[in-house]
Amino acid sequence: MKRKAFWVLGILLLVAVSASALFAGWKCEIEAGKKGTVGKPNSLTIDMGCVVFSDVDSGATTNIAWPTTYDHYNGTVLAGNWTRQQIVTPSGNFVLKLSVKLSGRKSWGIWSSKRNAVTVDVHKGAGDGEIVVTKTIDRSVGSPSTYTMELPQVTAGLSSNNSQQYSIMLRYDKWDGNSSNDNQCGSTITVMAD
Repeated sequence: MKRKAFWVLGILLLVAVSASALFAGWKCEIEAGKKGTVGKPNSLTIDMGCVVFSDVDSGATTNIAWPTTYDHYNGTVLAGNWTRQQIVTPSGNFVLKLSVKLSGRKSWGIWSSKRNAVTVDVHKGAGDGEIVVTKTIDRSVGSPSTYTMELPQVTAGLSSNNSQQYSIMLRYDKWDGNSSNDNQCGSTITVMAD
């Protein structure tokens, strides 16, 4: 009887591990309909909203979701909508802001703490271009917690109506023994001087 119970428990454990492996992974997308904001709280801020979700499938999967459009503000008043390729700021200068939801791993209803590291680089031009600003968050997290990353100002110094493309590259790693939920991906924006 004990042997039979042992085998049943072993099979259930194998099924649970296999099922978690099916759902584990990495998903990165430019998310249709997701909005960021420009100019709030100040005219230089490009806020991408929450980009990293490391708490999916009990922490086994990481989703990255970049915005496609941006509500832009004239002071505190909503002035319209821009695509990610037509953002306008003073002299093309900007401060990039985003948030990340980090987590450990959840098992049997309990979150265990895992180290999370997120690095965001802003490259001039393509993803292999010069890095103009960078920032890293590296911390151990148990239950899902959201953190804000505000990068140093990018000073483009463009004359009016000139533009510059930037690639925002994000690298993520969670020390949980599962490399399938660690990876890198990016998005491009084009910033024009007002």
